Amino acid sequence: MVYFWNGRDLTPLESNQAVERRSGSTQYWEMPAPQSRVRLKEASSLVFVVRLPKGVNPDGYSLFPLSTVNGSRQTRSQPGRRGGLVTWPFKIEINNESGYMTYAFTVRDLPTGEYSFSPSSSNDAYCFGVDPSAPGQ
Repeated sequence: MVYFWNGRDLTPLESNQAVERRSGSTQYWEMPAPQSRVRLKEASSLVFVVRLPKGVNPDGYSLFPLSTVNGSRQTRSQPGRRGGLVTWPFKIEINNESGYMTYAFTVRDLPTGEYSFSPSSSNDAYCFGVDPSAPGQ
């Protein structure tokens, strides 16, 4: 499970199972509903937390910007890269704790929209949306 950390509380992200789809030669992953029920405010830095058993590499996680198409959310293909999906970079920090490793994923300057963290080893999708912050904040 992936959580949003606001500095005080952990909020679980929306958990989904992404479904692999094809449209012609384009492959993408799809989640139901046009937007996530988990809404975050736009900020210069957002921190997400994931706990993994020791030995599981957090580098297997990717952050995918999603497009809303026909009432569902979909990953986007990279222009000119066959089979490649658009991802957003994030920094991984380690916090060792009992039998688990806790990792903080720090995402910078994420624009408004829909997103999903997903491990490369499964079709689990941890979704959230970013809404504009109030003016002056």
